[in-house]
Amino acid sequence: MLYFPFIYFTTLLLAVIRKRGFDMSAYMIFIYAISSFFSIILYNQNYDYDLVYFSKIDISPLPTIIYCGLITFCIYPFYKYNSNRLNISNIAPLKNSTFFKGLIFIFISVFILIILLFYDQIVFNLFIGDLGEIRVDSYNGMTTSITDSLTGISRIIATIVMILGHSAYFLIPLFFYSLIINRKQIIFNCLILLSSTSPILLGILYADRSNTFYWVMLFVLCYIWFKKSFSVRQKFYIKIIGSILLTVLIAYFIAVTTSRFGERDAEAEGSFIIYAGQPFLNFCNLWNNYYNPEWTLSRIFPFFNFFSEDKISVQDWNNIAYANTQMNINVFYTFLGLFLVDIGRVCVFLFPFIINRIANISVRLRYSDQYLRVSNIIITFSIAIILQCGVISYFYTNIDRYIGLIFFLSVALYMRKSQD
Repeated sequence: MLYFPFIYFTTLLLAVIRKRGFDMSAYMIFIYAISSFFSIILYNQNYDYDLVYFSKIDISPLPTIIYCGLITFCIYPFYKYNSNRLNISNIAPLKNSTFFKGLIFIFISVFILIILLFYDQIVFNLFIGDLGEIRVDSYNGMTTSITDSLTGISRIIATIVMILGHSAYFLIPLFFYSLIINRKQIIFNCLILLSSTSPILLGILYADRSNTFYWVMLFVLCYIWFKKSFSVRQKFYIKIIGSILLTVLIAYFIAVTTSRFGERDAEAEGSFIIYAGQPFLNFCNLWNNYYNPEWTLSRIFPFFNFFSEDKISVQDWNNIAYANTQMNINVFYTFLGLFLVDIGRVCVFLFPFIINRIANISVRLRYSDQYLRVSNIIITFSIAIILQCGVISYFYTNIDRYIGLIFFLSVALYMRKSQD
């Protein structure tokens, strides 16, 4: 069964491309196919890793079928969405441009404030500090919040900036939307793109790779989403700017990876295979062996956990899970795996059903309106994030991202009522 996910997702990808072309759903399937390919290499080579012995995992039929089936079930609404049908004539112009520009101005300000507040730490981490050591300390819960060193009004501002900064991924589709409807506002559009990289800057504070990895995947996803609406000239400039950005971000990703795993098998090469290939293997391992009598909603709904009297940290939950099962859950196992380890096997089926239903509603809204509006872009993107970034884990485990989700859904509701 080790080879089944790669064969399945590759076959599904070719079928979608043959019928629809390379659309959003094809890109999602492609990411899972690539991850499944690295799972094969990781299992057969058994690269050195502290938490799991991959070559000893039992790849049984049941978790493999559940894995492939539920991921396909979640992606299916985006297949029905058919982003390749979207063109410039289907995109609604802005009616409330003042509100839209005000929203963008907030996130431009957030980007600037991140640089002003954390400039010294960002520079130190990038050029002086040991990225590997910083990241290991972060994983082990040995680092304090970056805002703890601030006091007074600076700390309040920094907290707000951190929350909005982590949610700036939502500016990626808004950048492409603005590029289409505001073609002549080049500086404005560039500032939107620049502001969308705020999560990457925040990730540097903890030598985090995931923020960079997520940004790259979401940027490509949004390009595929809107590509039919760009002029030939726009596509050329997007590819040039995108290539430069991707090169810089990949270089940072490799730098963090090398510093963390430089003394392990195959150094950075082996660590990337571990990073990309472990989700499917860990899901199978957890499905077959993880039986924890305790459960938590602290990562699925972090907002409620944050204000709870009995709130539990991620590190605390990792320790509880290990004490009960003798299994490390501080690994990658896709969004399905997080539902499994946090709330049990039944919810592995329940939450994909909820995701599928919400995604279907988004598709119906898109075609009932005839035009793609900002509100629909935000709602669709909020679900697409779960699947695209879910190849690693569940995206909204972070309290800042969760509050950001609520913020942007509120924006979508307001703009929908005002007809965007």
